[in-house]
Amino acid sequence: MRRILLIALFIIGLANTSFIFAQQNITFYNMTSVDQSGRLNPARMPDNKLNIGLPVISNTFINVSNSGFAVDDIIKADGDSFVLSTSSLLNSLKEKNHLAFGIETDFLSIGKRIGKRNYFSFNATLKTSLNFSYDKAPFEILINGNAPYAGQTKNLSFGANSSVYMEYGLGYARTFLKDKLNIGGKFKLLSGVANVSTKKSDLTLYTDPNNYDLTITSDVDFNYSGPLEMDSLDDPSKYVFGPNKGMAFDLGATFTFSDKLEFSASILDMGYIKWKDNVTNQRSKNPGTAYTFTGVDIENFYNDTADFDEAIEELLDSIGDLFEIVETNEAYRNALPTQIYLGANYHLNKTTNVGLVIYSQIYKGNVLPGAGLSFNKKFGRILGLYGSYSYYNKNATNLGVGFSANLGPVQLYAVSDNVLSVFNYYGAQNTNVRFALNLRFGHVGRPSKEERKAKRNSGHERNDGNGSF
Repeated sequence: MRRILLIALFIIGLANTSFIFAQQNITFYNMTSVDQSGRLNPARMPDNKLNIGLPVISNTFINVSNSGFAVDDIIKADGDSFVLSTSSLLNSLKEKNHLAFGIETDFLSIGKRIGKRNYFSFNATLKTSLNFSYDKAPFEILINGNAPYAGQTKNLSFGANSSVYMEYGLGYARTFLKDKLNIGGKFKLLSGVANVSTKKSDLTLYTDPNNYDLTITSDVDFNYSGPLEMDSLDDPSKYVFGPNKGMAFDLGATFTFSDKLEFSASILDMGYIKWKDNVTNQRSKNPGTAYTFTGVDIENFYNDTADFDEAIEELLDSIGDLFEIVETNEAYRNALPTQIYLGANYHLNKTTNVGLVIYSQIYKGNVLPGAGLSFNKKFGRILGLYGSYSYYNKNATNLGVGFSANLGPVQLYAVSDNVLSVFNYYGAQNTNVRFALNLRFGHVGRPSKEERKAKRNSGHERNDGNGSF
């Protein structure tokens, strides 16, 4: 019976949260010939005068990662069947774990060089970022029961920051010091669609070693904003420039130290969204108060005439009453997770370089670090190949690959930081892919049509009449 109670408590925690999105882009950071790589460092200037991204097909990004476990940590082959391995699941979990999922897609993007030293860009992008942090302890208790932990206090805490929002970004980059230094920035207007975020989610469980009574303390504080019913999404234009407004800034720089060595750095998403549409706040009325459960008679909630769903609902309502959650409808501000990139590239020759990328995502005092080595090779103006090996999300088996191909004015590219997940998706903890089709016009450094015509005319003038120059 106590285990039923524990399962119900854990379900409450999950039901009131959602999954941020730690979106590492180790390989993509060095794909500098692609306009969208400027999203990771706004100082980047692609080698074309005009870049256009078409709706949906230009810059679609999908990311899934879990620091705790992979599918094959849970499901094991047993002859011709599969079994659930709870011991393997527990062994794979850390004390603190992070689960992330995210999608972003462009509705429109455009970049334009003005002169040789200035580059302007604009993007309208829909972003879904879901992030959930969780402890190992709830799984231990659900699988083993609470008896093995008698006399111990277990932390059942969780955390979430999940957002769906539109981003409208206006970027500018400029070269200095004879093209050795690039500095860029981007201002982003944000329009929020939905958000779930926890300010506090402190849950503890103590098992009495004498009678195994359960003492639980709770201090939760979370907020929700967004459509309350699916019918609310019938008019998506409401959220193009909706009532949940915010702003953010990106800053970046690149510096060519020598013909061989280049350094770069950027900080992204320094900003917030203020949520005030369909807001619900839920907080503990008596934070930190301890409640002791000596048992629950399941017959009070389920009998021959009761519907099972109603019984579970009654059980959860009773637990909710014990925790005394206070509900309000106050607007709140939620910061975006900030990302930092540091890079160094050593050029072996004009078309080949190796790089080091260090990445961190910072949110609410938590830092999710990552680092990677990359190899980047260009074959003329047509093809670029990219590879990386990275450590991220407490996992060091991430092999990234990418390519960009310029077919006339059309540019195709695709990149993933963990291509191994395609072949071993059951064992993958990090999976992401980015792909796009862009239109590019006017290669930088190529003479204009007028310049080429003037050069041809100049050549004819120097012709001595005998066919030689």
